[in-house]
Amino acid sequence: MIAIDKNRHHNFHYFYHLYQHTVQQPLVSVILLVYNGEKHLKEAIDSILKQTYNNFELIIVDDGSTDSSQQIIQSYTDKRIILHKNASNMGLVNTLNIALPLCKGKYIARMDADDICLPDRLAKQVAYLNDNSDVIMIDSIMEYIDESGHRLNKYNSTSNSPVAIKYSLPYSNVLGHSSIMMRREPYIRYRYRHTDFEDYDLWLRLINDGYKIHKLPEPLLLYRIHNNSYTISNNRNKKRNYHIRTFNTKWYYWKKISFTDKLKPFNLILFTSMIHNLLKGLYIRYSG
Repeated sequence: MIAIDKNRHHNFHYFYHLYQHTVQQPLVSVILLVYNGEKHLKEAIDSILKQTYNNFELIIVDDGSTDSSQQIIQSYTDKRIILHKNASNMGLVNTLNIALPLCKGKYIARMDADDICLPDRLAKQVAYLNDNSDVIMIDSIMEYIDESGHRLNKYNSTSNSPVAIKYSLPYSNVLGHSSIMMRREPYIRYRYRHTDFEDYDLWLRLINDGYKIHKLPEPLLLYRIHNNSYTISNNRNKKRNYHIRTFNTKWYYWKKISFTDKLKPFNLILFTSMIHNLLKGLYIRYSG
């Protein structure tokens, strides 16, 4: 009788701690896409494996690389790494939508093959989503680094509250892509659409449908700026293309929403900013 009581006591505590661990440290799926990314791939993978949060799976989808990317991935023996190889190059949007159903985690995080996650990224984003059930997605500030990994002491938008994000998004994409973590069910349900800026289109759809997005007010990801990046380029053609592609993304989104949705203040603001993008792109093109 005593022995049975002890076992019950032990089993109760075992399953209680297991339950607590599952609730507080749910599985996170990290999506990392790579296409000929051998130059920075190891650094990106290592930054995930060195996270202080351990309960994750790293879903790497190789989109038909012809360099040594696959060999780099296969050199790892960590069982949390899951490699999927596309038979041919499918492109970014298709590959993202291939990766999403592979994820088993409660939360899904994004990661690019040339960026670096800071050690507490997953832990802090999981903690926030655990504590804020009304928020669908959590972002963080990104700190820019150059090709060699040197910090530039520059950051992306610091708009972080759900209200600030909601009324900043109609003007521009104030959220990162490789720095977000989202709840699995809506992420898989919404998926990505084929438009110029697929992530921006997704954020607009989420906000339009009433979801809350928040951004942690600290950098948790180092975002690599390449020499041809829109972020630092002063090239007129690239600036023009940026405005035209932003217009295209907003127009694609605008066409798809209902007439009732078009009358929402959020979408009316977006409409005026969309026209601004078009006029700005045309001005740059024809102003010499």
